[in-house]
Amino acid sequence: VFIHPVCDAAVIAGNSTVGMEILEDCEDVDAIFVPYGGGGLTCGIGSAVCNHNDETKKNQCAIVSCEPETAAPMALSKERGEISSFAKYYQPSFCDGCGGKAVLSPMWDLANQVIDYALSVPLSVAEAGVWTLHERNGIVAEGAGGLTVGAAMFCPLEKLGEGVKDWKKIVCVVSGRGIDRSKLFQILDKYDNMEAVANGCLSANWTVRGSNATMSNDASSSASLMTTSSLPITTMQEISKAEKLTVLTEKEVEQKLPMHKCIQSTKEALIALSNKTGKMPIRQVSQLPQNEIQKPGYLVTMPSYHDGYAACKLITVYPQNSNTANFSSHQGVVALFNAKQNGQLLLLADAHQITSTRTAAASAVATMTLARKESHVLAILGTGEQARSHFVSMLETGLPIVQVNLWGRNND
Repeated sequence: VFIHPVCDAAVIAGNSTVGMEILEDCEDVDAIFVPYGGGGLTCGIGSAVCNHNDETKKNQCAIVSCEPETAAPMALSKERGEISSFAKYYQPSFCDGCGGKAVLSPMWDLANQVIDYALSVPLSVAEAGVWTLHERNGIVAEGAGGLTVGAAMFCPLEKLGEGVKDWKKIVCVVSGRGIDRSKLFQILDKYDNMEAVANGCLSANWTVRGSNATMSNDASSSASLMTTSSLPITTMQEISKAEKLTVLTEKEVEQKLPMHKCIQSTKEALIALSNKTGKMPIRQVSQLPQNEIQKPGYLVTMPSYHDGYAACKLITVYPQNSNTANFSSHQGVVALFNAKQNGQLLLLADAHQITSTRTAAASAVATMTLARKESHVLAILGTGEQARSHFVSMLETGLPIVQVNLWGRNND
């Protein structure tokens, strides 16, 4: 007889005893943070809590699901109000005990009912949770277990919504200890003390979904920061571990840097620039020699630094190329270096696709920060590549856009 490890009603009921024990031991708990994988544990605990809330009518306890930012289908589904695939954004991580590519269909209705907030937790915060449990409590926890502790420690709770700022007691479910030994040692060696752990989480980018969620990092006073900050964190880790130089073509950059992920990473980069953990020196522009054959052109260098990586975007600018279909007016490459250790060249990536996506992502971050939530008319000035990219980015802002006004120099 096959018994489903997640969807079986008896399994969910068994998991509900965890919630019952928490409520028995801590009657006035305000919230329970649970790692969300298949949903059996979260839905079981959530069902017990919902029954408790209905019976007591007071001391209402919230259920907060936690997924790694690279595998967060529940957070995405809560945002959209329906089951949504995370496959195009999914990247494996050390938090392999939770998250995934999609929410299991049989679990969606119950999960959507019992989960109050769905967190997409940065991997750096999950590492902080693993470090804290080991160094402060003598507990070896897997990534999924550290995820909840890190989320409870570093998520700015006051921005979740009304009443959340008054939470006094939070319970974190630490689900297991199946972590790779080398990864555990890497996390433990990464930080010297709790202050370093906290500083490592300062620029963390959060995605919070729930009926009362109003989460947004304040990037209104920030300026744009480097191109490589837009690469997903797991991509950066893969690059740093590579034995040889990684080269990404325009198509490969497009695959590894979807607009959804680029917006999140751009927000993190803007915050890093604002709190001075990231640096972006002045760009240098050199006019190239010209004659009857050589057309006017420029060579531009754009250096930056963040989180142990140094990068430089090197491009040529030939304005006259905009009149042809053969070449873009901006062509170049992004170079990424290991600035923590030896200055090794790690990555060369086509700059054209990065520029197109990242520029629009920065506009999306500004829009989400400054625009009125009821804004529904989008105006785009131009009909070129950036106009198309900005249209895609605006669809990711969550604004109820129902009308698009487009201005161009010609009817084409």
